[in-house]
Amino acid sequence: MEEQTKKNNTWWIIGLSVLVIIGVGAIIFWVIGGFGNAGPAPEGPEIEVPLPPDPGLPSATALEAINIRSGPGTQYPSYGVAPKGTTGEVIGVSATKQWWVVKVPPTIDPSGQGWVSGQYVQVSNVENVPVIPDPPLPPNVELPMPPIALPSAQALDVIYIRSGPGVQYPAYGLAQKGATGEVIGVSEDGKWWVVKLPTDLVASGQGWVSADWVQTSGTENVPVIPAP
Repeated sequence: MEEQTKKNNTWWIIGLSVLVIIGVGAIIFWVIGGFGNAGPAPEGPEIEVPLPPDPGLPSATALEAINIRSGPGTQYPSYGVAPKGTTGEVIGVSATKQWWVVKVPPTIDPSGQGWVSGQYVQVSNVENVPVIPDPPLPPNVELPMPPIALPSAQALDVIYIRSGPGVQYPAYGLAQKGATGEVIGVSEDGKWWVVKLPTDLVASGQGWVSADWVQTSGTENVPVIPAP
C-alpha cells in the first residue's frame, strides 16, 4: 500500500511539473511576441508621407509599420506601408474617432487623403481637426476563375480593379484578398496587370490591378496593353 502511494505521488509530481513547464513556455512565447504580437508586419510597397510643414500642425507618428488605407477600416484597400517612425500631417478624423486622415501625395491618392488606424500612431495637436465622412466603398467584383496553367494573379489584400493603369483611373470595384483572376496583359511600365472581367460588368472584359498587390504565375509572355 505504501509503495502504491509513493507511485501515485510520483505521477502526480510529474504531471504537475509538466503543467509548470508548459505554463512557463507559454509565458516566454507571449513575452517574445508569439501570442502577444498584434500580427505579422503589414506587407506592401513602402510609401513616403510628407512631413508637416509646421511642427505645430496636427500630426501622427507611426509606432510601428502601418498600412495607409483608402478609408477607415481593413475593408478598404491599402495604398502602402509607412515605416515605423513616419510622421504625417493629420487633416481629419473618422466619425468613430478610431482612424486618422493624413495627407498623402496625389500620386498615391488624387484626393490627397489616406487613413491610418489610431491604434498604431501617436498623435499631437489633433483636438480641432474636422470629422471626415467615410468614403464610399466600390462594389465587390467576382473575377472569373482562370483555367489551369493560364497566367493568373492573386490579390494579397483588398485591391482596386481600375479602368486603367494608375490611381487616376476610376475603379470598377474591389477584389477581396485571395481572389484569383486570369492575367491577359501588362502595362507598358510593368507596374499594372490586366485581368479578365465579366463582359456584363465591363464591355471590354478587362480591368487593371497594381502589381504591388498581387502575386502572379505564368505571366512571362502576356502581351503589353497600352493604357486607355
